[in-house]
Amino acid sequence: MGDGNLMDQAARAAIVAAVSSGDTLGALRRAQDMLEGEGHYDGYLALVKALSESGDPVLAVKCFAALREILPANAEVARGYGAALLQLGNIAYRGGEIAQARGFYRQALRADAHSVKAWTNLGQAERFLGRPAEAEACFRKAVSLVPDEGPAHFNLATLLLEEERWQDGFAEFEWRSNLSRIPKILAGFPLWNAQAPQGASVALWNDQGLGDAMLFLRYLPRLRSRGMRIVLFLPPVLTDLAATAPGVDAIAEIGQPIPQVDYQLPLASLPHLLGEADPADAWTGPYLFAASAPAGRVTYRRSIGLVWAAGSDSPNGRVRSIPLEGLAPLATLPDIDWIALQMGPARAEIAGSPWAGRLRDPSPGLANFADTAAVVSGLDLVISVDTSVAHLAGAMGKPVWILLPRPCDWKWGREGSASVWYPTASLFRQDGSRDWDSVVSAVDAALRGLPAQ
Repeated sequence: MGDGNLMDQAARAAIVAAVSSGDTLGALRRAQDMLEGEGHYDGYLALVKALSESGDPVLAVKCFAALREILPANAEVARGYGAALLQLGNIAYRGGEIAQARGFYRQALRADAHSVKAWTNLGQAERFLGRPAEAEACFRKAVSLVPDEGPAHFNLATLLLEEERWQDGFAEFEWRSNLSRIPKILAGFPLWNAQAPQGASVALWNDQGLGDAMLFLRYLPRLRSRGMRIVLFLPPVLTDLAATAPGVDAIAEIGQPIPQVDYQLPLASLPHLLGEADPADAWTGPYLFAASAPAGRVTYRRSIGLVWAAGSDSPNGRVRSIPLEGLAPLATLPDIDWIALQMGPARAEIAGSPWAGRLRDPSPGLANFADTAAVVSGLDLVISVDTSVAHLAGAMGKPVWILLPRPCDWKWGREGSASVWYPTASLFRQDGSRDWDSVVSAVDAALRGLPAQ
């Protein structure tokens, strides 16, 4: 018995070494030798483990395909094969080959029909390819397999919200993983609920992007009408702007002490916990305002603010951004005073582009969103990709044209040029080609069609 175990260990080590060196056939031969010589599956199971840890999904798929012919009923082999196909699907998805990714995810599910990750990722691919019913079925299948699978719930939430199924969508949105990022200073306070007594103080914090914070501030008057005292707990870049929102009693910056409060509540949970999910019902007019007079207003020409890039560290920031060079046709339009509202490294694109000398850049004087609001208040129009500045203009009630990739974030829906969130917004969407040329052409035509100042 002892000698046999030593032989097994040596054979398993040889299999792992063969996989690591890329000798697939050698690994298979050694595994098969163990089966024939010892009459058990240890060799193949060692191969499965080695393949799963190899970091080479193409190699793993080849090996697992061969293994399935030898061990068609082995559940561990089936799971390993499915996991390897899932990895290939993820690689294809990240590379923008969505249809190919969908094919790999389907193969993964044929190998292992209980893979929650494969069901969830297939749903994402179906949604990207414009098949929302199929995507919803995938997400619901994943949730049925593992009821507390957060990513499946969250992806289902964004799909439902995209379709304006507000009540169910915001209920599912409570599965978002960012809820675990509650500021430490608030972690000991209970979550606000509708049974909280009048006069209670609620600390509202943001677990989403900066633009999302602006979006959900519209719900503050609804919470205030329940008799709550509202304390905002936000990053410094937002506090001065948020102070202009109706219903705010106090503001504290993240990292600073907060006033005494009774409850805490993430801003994005307001629609669900208030039971007032429809954003159209929460819009009573502009709710963010410039606290100071506009700077540098040019009165004799149309004044337009421009943002072309999302933050590089934001989700899908690259997908949501347009190279400034790609907006060059707009730079030649007459009688427009262009103002850059772009922040971050993308500002460097101005120099050396067709926009040099055409695009004024006040960003050195913009320390926070209150400063940006002062500039926006003096503009006739803001043209922006999906960024916080688009939300700022919409919340201020300023005309804003938002340039969107396909698919886009759930807040902008799937089709149409109007926004349920911001009545003054017009949406310009990529067409089926998923490039920006059609968007820029549409914006160019719309600008040419505006009445003279």
